[in-house]
Amino acid sequence: VLIGRRHNGTVQSIAAQPTGNMVASGGWDHLIHLWSTNPDDDDVQQAHTRKRRKGADFEEVELRSSLAVYTGSGAVVNALAWPEEALLFSAGADHCVRQWDVATAKNVNTMVGSKVINAIAPQPNQNTVASAEFDGAVRLYDCRIEAVKSVVAVLKCHTGPCMDLAWNPANEHQLVTVAVEDVGRTSNASGCKQWDVRSPKIPLFRLPKTPLAEQTDESAVDDDERMLAVAWSKGQVAFGGASGQLYTCNL
Repeated sequence: VLIGRRHNGTVQSIAAQPTGNMVASGGWDHLIHLWSTNPDDDDVQQAHTRKRRKGADFEEVELRSSLAVYTGSGAVVNALAWPEEALLFSAGADHCVRQWDVATAKNVNTMVGSKVINAIAPQPNQNTVASAEFDGAVRLYDCRIEAVKSVVAVLKCHTGPCMDLAWNPANEHQLVTVAVEDVGRTSNASGCKQWDVRSPKIPLFRLPKTPLAEQTDESAVDDDERMLAVAWSKGQVAFGGASGQLYTCNL
């Protein structure tokens, strides 16, 4: 077990390089650290600690330092995404999505939004990053454009803070979103929704998958709609939240 201790506060987000050779961590200290997953002997402390937990022995090895430190984030780094070996994205409480060159550790583009960003997901095969934001919306940022003009679309998804999102691995135009929904504001509240970004005004479905025209109160997810995390893989969406339950839905 490798341990890095360079953050001066809570670690809020983690992303792995596609090669698996590095991981990035973002924290409440406004910093991003890059760590090696295959350190040399010179990169680790000499003292190793052996521990035993639930019948399994393992060794803890503390790294001397991180490979790089990215500065410039103006607040807590809530989200990281590492879609390509040389490209890292970060976002957080400063309302910005930042694009980093991994080789130089430079912030090569800052895309400015208007709300706290809870999660990000680069759109497959596109120059776009989607963000889940505190006002319940998903904003699409064009990475080729700087500053405030980079917001090219807004999906008004939920009545409460949008907490996470995931792209359809089989369709680059579709995504799912989850939120801490305010069920008192509308009868159509749903903690998880499926979207096509080419038609951003209305979701395709409220999950579980039932066409909106056919949905009744009984067909919606029967809990308090405070959804916090979602993943989409091989035709199946998994999502869960404050109720302590995990929901899965075949799409």
